[in-house]
Amino acid sequence: MANKPIRMVQVRRIIQLKAEGASKYSISKTLGMHRTTLEGYLRKLESTGKSYQILLEHSDQELVDIVYNTSNTYQPDGRFRELEKQFKCFLNQLKYPGVTRKTLWEEYKESYPEGYEYTQFCEHFARYLVRTKATMHFDHRPGEYLQVDFAGKPLHIVDRQTGEIIPCPVLVCVLPFSSFPYIEALQSARQEHLFCALNRCVEYFGGVTYPSEQLHCQGDSQEYFCRSRFCGRRSTSLLAG
Repeated sequence: MANKPIRMVQVRRIIQLKAEGASKYSISKTLGMHRTTLEGYLRKLESTGKSYQILLEHSDQELVDIVYNTSNTYQPDGRFRELEKQFKCFLNQLKYPGVTRKTLWEEYKESYPEGYEYTQFCEHFARYLVRTKATMHFDHRPGEYLQVDFAGKPLHIVDRQTGEIIPCPVLVCVLPFSSFPYIEALQSARQEHLFCALNRCVEYFGGVTYPSEQLHCQGDSQEYFCRSRFCGRRSTSLLAG
C-alpha cells in the first residue's frame, strides 16, 4: 500500500500529459516508465470512453477503481457504437481537400445531436486511427534537415486589371525538431519561383541545414525533384513524360 500514492501521482501525470497531446514515447521517457506498463494504464483509462480532460477531474478513488480494478467491464454506450460505424467513412472523407475533423464533427452532430462533443469525437477518432494504422516515431536533431512540401489547397489572388482569379501554390518548409515553419504563397510552382522561395526560406531561418528531404512537386508540364541544399546546388529537373 505504501507505493500506491506514488503510483497514483504517476497515473495523474499520464492523464495530464495525454490531455496535452503528448505521445506514448515522450510520456514513457518523461516518467521513466516501460512502454508496456504505460500502455496497460492507457488501455484501462481509454476503456472508460471519457476524455483525458474529464479523467483529470476524477478523485483518486475513482482513478483507483479504473486502473487497479482488473474486473473493469466497461461497455461502450450507444453513442460510441453509432460513432464507430462511421469511422471508416470519415477516414475516406479526410482525403478530400478542405475536409477537416471539425467539418466531419459538424456533420456528425447535425445527423446525431445527442452525439459526442468535439473533444471526445476527436479522441475516439484518434484511437481508431491508432488501431488501424501502424505508426513510427522519428527522432530529429536540431538543424539536421528541412522538410519541404506544398500545402494541399492553393490560395488565390485576383488580378485587378483583368479580374482573373489566379491560384497560388503554398510552399511549406518545416524544421522538424522544433516544428518551426516557413510558409509562402508562390506565383507558381515553376522552378524560377520555387528556388527563389527556398532561398528566402534559408534567409528567414538564418542558415542552411544538411540536405533537404526530397521535394516532389508538379507545375505546369514539368516535374521537379529537389535533393539539394538549396540555391540549385546539385539539383536536377526532369521533364514529365
